[in-house]
Amino acid sequence: MLVPTDAETLDPRHATDAVAVRASRLLHAGLFRLDPDTLEPRPFAARAFAWLDARTLRVELREDVRFHGGAALGPEDVVATIEAFRSPAVGSRHARIVEPIARVEADGPHAVVFHLGRPHATLLTGDAKYADAWRAMMDAVNAQARRVDGKKQYPTMHGAEGWYGWQSQPWNVGALELWHLSQRPDDAARVGDNGWLAYLQGQDADYPVAALQRDRASLARKTAAFRADGTPPERRLAD
Repeated sequence: MLVPTDAETLDPRHATDAVAVRASRLLHAGLFRLDPDTLEPRPFAARAFAWLDARTLRVELREDVRFHGGAALGPEDVVATIEAFRSPAVGSRHARIVEPIARVEADGPHAVVFHLGRPHATLLTGDAKYADAWRAMMDAVNAQARRVDGKKQYPTMHGAEGWYGWQSQPWNVGALELWHLSQRPDDAARVGDNGWLAYLQGQDADYPVAALQRDRASLARKTAAFRADGTPPERRLAD
């Protein structure tokens, strides 16, 4: 592999620069890799996997995988790897990837079981770069905030004359969807005041009833307006 610079490290627990990440993936086999055509996770050092329930994943290991020294890959090696990533003493730069895993344990000589503390959409891939791109977008927009009459204002749009569409709350388009994907507390903070999120966190037990009543009232208003509309069909807007 020809590279313009040296890798900072070949330890996957600490690799962050592009060269180090690529090199570490050549040297260290993960349980899963992405299919190059579909980008779906496929077993690699694993042989098969099955979700036992929404938060419990059982992974069967290949019996033909060996370390460079000749030792066979066993479930205790997987457990040790996960614990190393989460260990404060190791200080892995990727500790947040394993944060949703409450515990991992051996299940016989050739399988491990992952128990999640919360849902985690990218567990098998560890690939959060698409979500990171949207976080960076929100951060970039909100970094343009300014004070107007002593109050902080955030832009919502950008045009030929610069930023405009100022509002008192941070720009957070897509924040709720991002939280649905990650379930991370910092992404929940991006959402701000949201009844649905508050309900899911046990803070607003009346939200479903209030939301249904609000939507029924909205539907009633729109239905009444539709029935009272005297505009000829040929002059009505298509949308």
